[in-house]
Amino acid sequence: MRALGIDLGTTTIKGGVLNLETGTLEAITRRPFPGPLPGRPRLHHEVDPDVIVAETRAVLEGLLAEAPEADALTLCSQMHGLVLTDARGAPLGPALTWQDQRAAEPGPRAGASWFQSLLDVLDPAEIRACGNDLWVMRPLSALYWMAGHGQLPRGARVCALPDFVAAQLCGHPVATEVGHATASSMFDLTRGVWHREMLARLGLGELSLPALVDRRTPLGVFRAAGRALTLYPPIADQQCSLRGAGLQPGELSINVSTGSQVGALSEGLQLGDYQTRPYFDGRYLNTWIHVPAGRSLNALVRLLSELAEAEGVSLTRVWETIDARTQTLAASDLRVDLSFFAGALGDEGSITRIREDNLNIGALFHAAFDSMAANYHALAGRIRPGRDWTRLVFSGGLVLQMPALRARILHHFDCPYRLAEGGEDALMGLLLDARARMARA
Repeated sequence: MRALGIDLGTTTIKGGVLNLETGTLEAITRRPFPGPLPGRPRLHHEVDPDVIVAETRAVLEGLLAEAPEADALTLCSQMHGLVLTDARGAPLGPALTWQDQRAAEPGPRAGASWFQSLLDVLDPAEIRACGNDLWVMRPLSALYWMAGHGQLPRGARVCALPDFVAAQLCGHPVATEVGHATASSMFDLTRGVWHREMLARLGLGELSLPALVDRRTPLGVFRAAGRALTLYPPIADQQCSLRGAGLQPGELSINVSTGSQVGALSEGLQLGDYQTRPYFDGRYLNTWIHVPAGRSLNALVRLLSELAEAEGVSLTRVWETIDARTQTLAASDLRVDLSFFAGALGDEGSITRIREDNLNIGALFHAAFDSMAANYHALAGRIRPGRDWTRLVFSGGLVLQMPALRARILHHFDCPYRLAEGGEDALMGLLLDARARMARA
């Protein structure tokens, strides 16, 4: 028995055939996620929603050629995207991805951004009840900006990006599961409902919000090439990937790629100084996200490569060289703060304690990796103050491919670990979810 899985990622739309009998992935294919629309203001990141749907449909049609007998379709997706639609489900404008930071623009209060003005209105207890996941790059922040600029159409319907795609694929009204509802920063986890009181106080009380559905309940049917596939609600990508990595209670997840996250599971809702997200089987994921990682390291690589590229020299072994040079050092007295972009630990990075003899690639990246490791250790302590994790679980391309980075992390944690091998955690998470759904049927 086979099904189809789609991962709507930030850079690619990835699909695969899910072999539910063997537990393996087949015919994995990718198409680029559509780029941002040109001519937008600096902090705006908008994408044509119809192109996203078309690219997703193209991936699906290619997979159907590989598995014409497939009868089910399941998706996971990047979180925090936003599409406004009319009552018929047609988009009222472009899609906003999690990269949109318009709420960081100057707001109505002198010297403060729209996001800061939003925080002025809200009670910290409300933010925590909604998962403590309110950032500049969240649907609630963008909606507040739109309302303040008179750009929120009356009666507009709010939906997460993957829920819009799913509705377009099956011609069904938009609905959402709890993971993507929580990703909007306006779903009250303590009551299991949209936080309409908070929205009304923000001037967003007239928004139409999607119905909440169980992820095991079919949304509708996707039809193509004479086939009909039962379509299930999209799942949030972080939770789906950690399921694919096999995260278990008692383990601590460290995922490192373009961005990075630290997380651990709890058996019930435990709100605290971290983000809280619904997981599977009644559990919750307590996590810190937007921790500086590959994006900041790439900024250093771009700087170091600039002169070579200006002379037409293409560097082909950058990361291998970095890993080798870093492994040769036992220590570095350079200090690197990788917060070059807004995230969990600030928005102003630095390189300090520079001397002529320590300003080299090995020392620089040793210090950068050590900074990352120290960040993970500190944030893990906020999630589990008793530091009672039994084992680390490494996932994400960067930490799997760079032993020097793992070594710095293990230097700080000094505990057992395992690697989430395979590199397709999100699709594997979809496969495991589909198998569990089949077992319950």
